[in-house]
Amino acid sequence: MIKMNSAKRIISAVFIVFLGIGCSSRSSSRDVVYLVPHQFEGAVVVLYDQKDGSTPVFDGKSHFITVPGDGVVKVTDSYKSLSGPPKFMLVDEKGNKTNVEYLYQRKTGAESNTRTENDVSVEEAENKAFAMRYTSPNFNTANGKVSLRSFLVCKIKDGNLCASRDLPKKITGFRRTFPR
Repeated sequence: MIKMNSAKRIISAVFIVFLGIGCSSRSSSRDVVYLVPHQFEGAVVVLYDQKDGSTPVFDGKSHFITVPGDGVVKVTDSYKSLSGPPKFMLVDEKGNKTNVEYLYQRKTGAESNTRTENDVSVEEAENKAFAMRYTSPNFNTANGKVSLRSFLVCKIKDGNLCASRDLPKKITGFRRTFPR
């Protein structure tokens, strides 16, 4: 009876250790920092697993993806390898970086300290760029699934998102370039 209890304790301890290792490796995912041109406003689309794409820079802590002026980024890395928390920065001609706040579509309990589009003042809406609508709409082609992420970087004007119509157009345009 005593040997059986000891075996159960050892198995339980081993299980807890492996569970802890699994959870810690998930929480250590690397940030993905999107470097957006300073004057850019509009939709950004990032296509993954692209043979003609660039490789994001990794500094040991974060992956950096540079967004070109047209907002279309192709990267060689997989969607899963770049799945860490997103951060957004505007970069001017001299390389100076400014953080861009991400606005959530709605608040949840876990995001109580975050803001939505409704929390932005009129002055901020007219003068400050925000990142919004970070999504992952994948699509199928004749050669398999294409993974992508998309988001908007813009000012909020007249209560409407300046580029909200631009995003679906960009994604639809890409779908047409892949074999069906």
